[in-house]
Amino acid sequence: MEQRELWVRLDAGLCNRLRVLISSIGFAQMSGRKLFVYWPVTRQWKIGPIPLWRAAGRFEASLEDLCTGPFTTVSNERWEAALASPDAFKSAHPPDPTVSARVVHLQTIHDFYGVLDRPAHEVARELRPQPALQHRIDTFLKGWIAGDGPTIGIHIRSHQAHEKTAQHSPVSWFERRIGELLADHPSSRFFLSTDTATVSRRLHERFPGRIHEQITPPGYNTREGIQKGLADLYILARCDYILGSYWSSFSDMAALLQGEHGYEDSQVHKGIDVALLRTAAKAAG
Repeated sequence: MEQRELWVRLDAGLCNRLRVLISSIGFAQMSGRKLFVYWPVTRQWKIGPIPLWRAAGRFEASLEDLCTGPFTTVSNERWEAALASPDAFKSAHPPDPTVSARVVHLQTIHDFYGVLDRPAHEVARELRPQPALQHRIDTFLKGWIAGDGPTIGIHIRSHQAHEKTAQHSPVSWFERRIGELLADHPSSRFFLSTDTATVSRRLHERFPGRIHEQITPPGYNTREGIQKGLADLYILARCDYILGSYWSSFSDMAALLQGEHGYEDSQVHKGIDVALLRTAAKAAG
């Protein structure tokens, strides 16, 4: 039987790409297709000392820099050739699992978890951080998560945040919630994931000795910054509870990887913090 294929182009930021990638992995497996992924990386040009970036925006990390999974990465040339194939079919969104075309291609920044035959967080397990990043995650968790008290992950989107995020998830909201949780659960330990050094410094100064993070945030969407972001996602997913930023695909992805057993932002509550934290604290004690 001729191998059927799903070709997907992934654009925008890290978690917009990951949610489409996870959707595509599940869809390809469900529909018996081999998955091919085009993951554009922004090239850098320089005029003297000044770097110039493509209008599409800076995004330096390749998929191979980040994770592995049941897919084959392809170049722009192979992606364009697949689109030009006479038996290719441009999929609508969400894609239809019954389409019989040999080659189906799709470009979107939106997930399509709803058409899958199993929960998205189960499909997400098919993605694995590349070995060096996995070692980095494991090393951090070994020294942090094994301590006493419940673990609370914090994701604060600050750099170029959507206006809804800036309005509903200011740093002051996180400061208030951290203070409330510390008052109720003094043994709580906090892991911070943020995208600017300014926010990192503010939280450390506000709660000295209580905030832990991998490293001070590197440049936004640099290769190092994106790798830190992926490691942060998997660390957040191991926390007992997550305080996320409203209208942020990064916070949503952290909750998805966690299994959404304990998550809140300023507008959405997917868990009951007091009950969960008391259970976690009792288990740790």
